Amino acid sequence: YGIALGNELSTEFVPFVEVEQDETTSRGYSLKKPSKALQRDLEEYRARRTSTLNRFRKGRAVEQTTCDGDVSNGLRFLGWFKDHRDASEDDGPIPLTLRAVFSHARLGAWVEQYLEFLERRGLQWSSKANYTTGLLNLLEFAIADDGFVLTEERGQSVREQVLNLRRQCDANATIQKMYRRRHKVFFFS
Repeated sequence: YGIALGNELSTEFVPFVEVEQDETTSRGYSLKKPSKALQRDLEEYRARRTSTLNRFRKGRAVEQTTCDGDVSNGLRFLGWFKDHRDASEDDGPIPLTLRAVFSHARLGAWVEQYLEFLERRGLQWSSKANYTTGLLNLLEFAIADDGFVLTEERGQSVREQVLNLRRQCDANATIQKMYRRRHKVFFFS
């Protein structure tokens, strides 16, 4: 029971309240026109996440709004992936689909680069935490795909790497919230 509880506590995250400015900023780099292959992946993802029963999904079905949020997070990431990522280390073109990108051995490094991209744009840690949770959910979709091989780098699977990044975002969001001003300061002259 302890192992099961530990797994649940390490992979289930309570979402932070959305920051409207971050949501507005992030729409600028979101992928606008998904390919037909990506649309098929997204439809299958939605079906898997919202169906009452699915043997390839951990946990219960989610509401449509949660699923839509994951899809939005995926489209943000894929927009960054397509237009803002340094692709010089790629062996060749990587299809812009959930299966190709989220099944890739370099996904952990890409998520880290994406979070650095968001940091340079001044997004709150709470937003980065929420976005990373969506990416984790999409990764779970990829892991359940036929032929998926969970790769490792330095003894950690891609899933563990992205979980580490999500935990770090959560910790930074907690610290950021602690140091936020609690009262307005008025200056009188």
